[in-house]
Parts: sequence; C-alpha cells; structure tokens
Amino acid sequence: DKPSESASSGFGTAASGGKAAAEVSAAGGERIGSREVKLAGNDASPAAESSHSAAPSSPASSLPPPPPPPPAPVRKPASKSGGVMTEVRRVAAAETPAEVLNVAEDADDAAMQKAWKRMIFILHPDKLMGCTEEERVAAAEALHAVHKAKEEFRESSQASGAVDVPEQLEAAGRPVCTRSTPGQRRYECRWLVPEITDKCRPVEKYEVYGPRIFSHTGEPMEWALLATLPRLEGSFIFVEESPTQQEVMWAGDRMRVPAVPLTVYGCNGRGRSEALYFHLPWQSKFPWLQGQQSMLCRQCCTMQLRPPGKADKVPCVACGTWLAPNAAAVMVNCSKCYGEALWDASASRLDCRLCGRHLAMGL
Repeated sequence: DKPSESASSGFGTAASGGKAAAEVSAAGGERIGSREVKLAGNDASPAAESSHSAAPSSPASSLPPPPPPPPAPVRKPASKSGGVMTEVRRVAAAETPAEVLNVAEDADDAAMQKAWKRMIFILHPDKLMGCTEEERVAAAEALHAVHKAKEEFRESSQASGAVDVPEQLEAAGRPVCTRSTPGQRRYECRWLVPEITDKCRPVEKYEVYGPRIFSHTGEPMEWALLATLPRLEGSFIFVEESPTQQEVMWAGDRMRVPAVPLTVYGCNGRGRSEALYFHLPWQSKFPWLQGQQSMLCRQCCTMQLRPPGKADKVPCVACGTWLAPNAAAVMVNCSKCYGEALWDASASRLDCRLCGRHLAMGL
C-alpha cells in the first residue's frame, strides 16, 4: 500500500500545483518553479519586480545584438593644388594688369596692394608641394606676371595724373673709390632715401646713367642706362667688371677726362626727377692715365714727347728742327683699344693708358 500512497500523494501534489498555477494565471502572473515572472500588460507587486530584475535572463528569451551601423564614407581631402592651378590659369588668360590682380580698373593703391598680397600668398612655392613639375613652372610664370602687373598697374595709375614726379635727390657725401686696380676699378655713390614716403610725389625706383662717349673737348655724350635700383636702395656701385659700366670707364680713359659724371634719377609712373650728378675723379686718380702727350716733327716724322708748359719752340730730338709744341701736337691712339698713348715722365716709353699696351720707345 505504500506505493499507492506515494502515487496518490504525487497526484495530490500535481493537483495542488496545477491549482496554484491556475490561481497565478488568474492573478495575471506565471509561476516557473518557485519563481514568479510578471506577464506583459499586468501589474505586479514591487517584490515581484525586484525578484524579476535580479533573476538571470533565459538564453531563449535574449535577442541577438543589432548589427553595427555601416561605416560613414571617407571623404578625400580637397587637393591643395586645385585652387592654385585655377588661379594660374586665370592669370595666364588675363590681358590687363587689373585682370591679373583681379581688381577693378579704377581701384586705388590699397586695393591693389591687398590683391597683390593675396596672389603672392596663393602662388607661394610652399603651396606647390603636391604639384607636378609642369604645374610648378606654370605657377612661377604666373607669380612673375603678378609682380609685373603690380608695377604696370601702379605706373598707369600714376601716369594718369594721380601723383607728381619725385623731388630731386640729395647726395649723401662724395663718391668714394674703393678699388683702383686696373680692370677692377670700383666707385661707390650714395644718396639719401626719404624716410617718409610722399604720397603726392612717391619714388618707385632709381635709374643711374653714364656717358658712353666723350667729345674731343671732354663733354659727355650718349648717356646709357647703367642700373635700375629699388626705391629703398640708397647706393650704386660703379664697377669695371660690368660690360656696360666698363664701356663708360673706358670712354673716360680714352679722353683722359678729369672726371666721369654719373646721374641718378628718382622715378615713378609720372616721370623722373631732376638729375643728381656725381663727378668721379678720373685722370688724377689712376696713375696709368697720367703722362705727356706727343708731338710730330714735320721734317723727319719723328714722334717725340711734347714738353709740358707753354714753350715757344723746342728742337726736334732727331733732326734738330725747331718745333712749336702747340702746332706740332698730335694724339696717338692704340690700334687695339683706341685708347690714348702717353709718354712717361722720363720720355722713355709710349704706352696706351687704356689697355697698357707698349707702343714705342724714346730716343
């Protein structure tokens, strides 16, 4: 009879459990084992909620995590050379200085300066690191065009009558010979640079001129441009190594002039100032230019030293004929450089004072 009792007790337990489950279901909840879970949409006691929050979730009831969002598209940074080359193409297609600087034709100097600085910043070599070699060459040409457009725009605005010509410059001392070696002669000329720019008479640049030819009386002729200097430069170095400046020096050597003149002008778009003259000591400064001229005897055609001073007549060193120094005076030129040949103090050598070539010996 014991098995029957256990079976009946088990059946009673199941029946009581079913009855309890029915009571829980009627109350709006569900009992799993000894734990109570709140059904959706029904109220439960705080103790049941705390018990539910503390219970671990069932693997069957847990949902898979949502898929991650797709990655955002990566945008490539804009090419730095794109804007630069756009400006390069625009400058290449421009026809006037105003179009190159991208300003109006009647823009003032401040607007022009602002546009010029903007273009210099855009076309700076540091902005061309990612460009090809052809693009760099094109950008360099555009930068040169921008500088040129700035000067032309300023000159055109000044030429229209907005400003007047600069005032005459003032010398800052006498010219100084810093080197007197033949073939390497050098003079330095200085002038005062205005500390405050006169907006009505501005100086944009300086021009230096020198004579290429001297007349037989020593007058300078055929003035040539020797150098163009920026407006903040206050000195000019006159050197023999420069071909154009050498031509001016040799012109003074041929005629043995006492001084070689140079002129300096302050210039802007309206014109240039009055000339500032520098007279460079010449014949007395270089020993090889010092000497005595020649005279020619008409009886025996002997070339000889012309005596200094105002002697009335002197005998010829070859035939003894009396010669008037002023009437028999001649100028002997070198066949190589056309410089004047002079006798030394002892009348023993006749040398060219320009190239140093030896031409004759004295009797």
